[in-house]
Amino acid sequence: MSFSYLPSVLAEVDELANRFAAADRSLFLVGGIVRDLWLDTPLCGDSDIDLTTDARPTEIKEIVGDWADALWTQGERFGTIGCEKDGRSIEVTTFRAEVYVPDSRKPEVAFGDDIFADLARRDFTVNAMAYEIPVGELIDPHNGVADLAARRLRTPLAPSVSFTDDPLRMIRAARFANRYRLEPTPELLEAAHTLRERLDIVAIERIRDELEKLLSAEDVRVGLDVLHSTGLLERIVPGAGSASVDLASRTPAPWWLRTAALVLPVVEAGALQADVLRGLKLSKHDERAIGRTITSALELDPMASAYAPGDPAVDEAIRTWVVGAKGNSESAWTLATARFGEVDLAHFGARMVQLAKSEDLTSTDVALTGQDICTLLDIEPGPQVGEAMKALQAHRLRTGPFHAAEAATVLRAWAAAEQA
Repeated sequence: MSFSYLPSVLAEVDELANRFAAADRSLFLVGGIVRDLWLDTPLCGDSDIDLTTDARPTEIKEIVGDWADALWTQGERFGTIGCEKDGRSIEVTTFRAEVYVPDSRKPEVAFGDDIFADLARRDFTVNAMAYEIPVGELIDPHNGVADLAARRLRTPLAPSVSFTDDPLRMIRAARFANRYRLEPTPELLEAAHTLRERLDIVAIERIRDELEKLLSAEDVRVGLDVLHSTGLLERIVPGAGSASVDLASRTPAPWWLRTAALVLPVVEAGALQADVLRGLKLSKHDERAIGRTITSALELDPMASAYAPGDPAVDEAIRTWVVGAKGNSESAWTLATARFGEVDLAHFGARMVQLAKSEDLTSTDVALTGQDICTLLDIEPGPQVGEAMKALQAHRLRTGPFHAAEAATVLRAWAAAEQA
């Protein structure tokens, strides 16, 4: 906790700081970078440097224009000018003094002239610190350093004000508590619980992005407990409760597998899986992967329980389950073992591992094409070809991989039975 990495960061922005000073404008490192530097976290190669200033956007462009290697102005109306220098992305934002509309989390942007007012509008005290450059002074009006040392999570203003202004901060509180092992104050938790319905004005995509970041952490128990205890989790995933928190906490990353863990107990309780997932507005790819993982995980326990160790019929069940998972069998197995326990699935899993050594369980190759079937059976393309293909696929699930000669024999026998 000594700002040991600060000199390396200052070296990257020293010339820029001098330019602002020469223009009689102040410049501060601000927010997360100050927090992380106090925690002695080095700046990664692809990390951004965030700065704030009393200069207006037009002035910022003039100051950095011939210094930066590249400049972008997409955020100019919000006071932010972005640039790149020697491969590092840097954002410089004019002090803000925003006013929030009661029924929206989108503020009416107003530029300010005071670093203290700018810091007061930030989400948490640990993010409401600034370091003035080139002066070299830490600005910490809300005791963020003391809160970091005490592992305490507070808002600069009253939490009821902060969360009313921007309800998404309630979800961010859970993520920051989880990431930095900070304990939210009772006032923060009470405000989040009281204002939990205000989360409904926030776009679900923004909420989902925050949840994804939380669920990507190595350990997610702290953050999920905050969401559950405040009632926020149920606002995000209706029906999710302690069972969802327990299962997601036992389930390893990635985030989407933990999302499946949050949803699975809700589905077990009778909710329609499609409705729950659709409510999160996931991408089609993620929705399919999560859906198949949940469905296959729920199928696994009764399927495994139906076969005693050594039952020869278990091989067909294993092949059927893996193929039905459509590429999600590994994630479904992980989720199922977290939900049902490895002991209940042990013999099924042991045989699956053994079987996978001798064949590709995900393959549905039946050794013959549709044209091959037409030639062998002397038929025209049509529904009969599809039925013949299904017969071959069923045989493959029963017996495992086979060559074209065996497939032809199976096909002829099937055709003869169909004609009998």
